[in-house]
Amino acid sequence: MSAVADIYALALLDLTVANGTLQAVREQLDQLASLLQTSRELNVAFSNPTLTMAERERVVDALAQRLSLSKTTRSFLMVLASKGRLPAVQDIATAFGRLADERTGVLRARCVSSVPLSVTQTTRLKAMLSELTGRTVMVSNDIDPSLLGGVRVHVAGKVYDTTVATQLQQLRGAILNSL
Repeated sequence: MSAVADIYALALLDLTVANGTLQAVREQLDQLASLLQTSRELNVAFSNPTLTMAERERVVDALAQRLSLSKTTRSFLMVLASKGRLPAVQDIATAFGRLADERTGVLRARCVSSVPLSVTQTTRLKAMLSELTGRTVMVSNDIDPSLLGGVRVHVAGKVYDTTVATQLQQLRGAILNSL
């Protein structure tokens, strides 16, 4: 993460906390970052140094209308356009999300399982992780069929692994060590 992204993200975070738009702006930045990952045209427009300020403003205006961006998000993008920082939007969105989580006491957990977790399983996992960490936990679920069963949870720099694949590896190691 770049220092520039952190500076812009922190300024936006302070503004959104003050005006009560943190969650809406976060969702809009996430949406914009996702769009930038899939749209070559938008990436070219955001990173083209030959565009005039008026052209960059037109790109931001069109994008703001298309995505129904809030006044805060639109204004922020205009500042980035005027400073030549539109290419940093994805890094800024990532930094903003991280800083927003820190400010609101939210931890992000990544759960890897062989099949998608049900709503009930996800709710129970959130509750267990919240009790373990003492914080609100948001869980994302990635699928890896090679795990065979169980889950591997990454949260707060720790990994909790109850997968069948890991248990089989441990069993194999124990058998080989006993020979």
